[in-house]
Amino acid sequence: MLPIFVIAKITLQEGIRKKAVLGGVLLAAAFVTLYGLGMYFVMRDLNVPERFVNPDVFRDAVSGQLLAAALNVAGMLTALVAIFTSAGAIATEVEQNTLHAIIPKPLMRWQVLVGKCCGLGAMSAAFAIATTVALLTLTWLFAGFFSWSGLQSALLLGLLGILLSCVTVCASTLLSTLTAGVTVIMLYGLAMVGGMVEQLGVLLDNQVMQNIGIIASLLLPSDALWRMAAQRLNVQELAILAGGPFEGFSQPSLFMLAWALLYITFAVLLGVRVFARKDL
Repeated sequence: MLPIFVIAKITLQEGIRKKAVLGGVLLAAAFVTLYGLGMYFVMRDLNVPERFVNPDVFRDAVSGQLLAAALNVAGMLTALVAIFTSAGAIATEVEQNTLHAIIPKPLMRWQVLVGKCCGLGAMSAAFAIATTVALLTLTWLFAGFFSWSGLQSALLLGLLGILLSCVTVCASTLLSTLTAGVTVIMLYGLAMVGGMVEQLGVLLDNQVMQNIGIIASLLLPSDALWRMAAQRLNVQELAILAGGPFEGFSQPSLFMLAWALLYITFAVLLGVRVFARKDL
């Protein structure tokens, strides 16, 4: 197992130096700063309607919806960082013949691939968790709204980063760097649109639209993980804004969480099998 951790450490160090990671961190820092400013001014100038007896409930509802919206952006940033940093994990090194320097050593190909998945997955998960914790902290400071289950949201977004990193590394064993990145981004967009169709299907009581969304989630459970993360914020418990744009009318079951874990395992195993037969 030691070679896997060595490869993971090297991959993590290389990933941190990539411009994609630097760009993602800068964008996340800018977004978190803007979110903090927006939350501060919204809460400062918020006028609670007279019909609400308890103004704290209304403030929690508003801040909860803003946090859920911010979580959506955090999920997108995590997806971009995970995909862009992993798209060339195998393909670029094959094209540049850099793998020849380590494959002949006492290293198995599967150890190289699993190590890269671990390193890139850890980096993407750390990015997602740090961004989410920063958003939770700012919401608590400026709005007084805090949900301990929000920490579960951070972990679920971390799992989203691991999922997309592993899927992209697997795609990198089959496709070129550009093609792998574009393919996974398209799958991510398809899953997002499928999730929207499913929510609309629940609203309209249309089973066909709901089935389309479920199929999209089975193809890539990224949107299901995001909706589970949003659900953990307990925004839906604030009845004033029930049915808000970032709440959703139905929530994924624990089956989707199990499917995401199986999906990660399958992606890694498929990548190992393809990479073992790949002509370097």
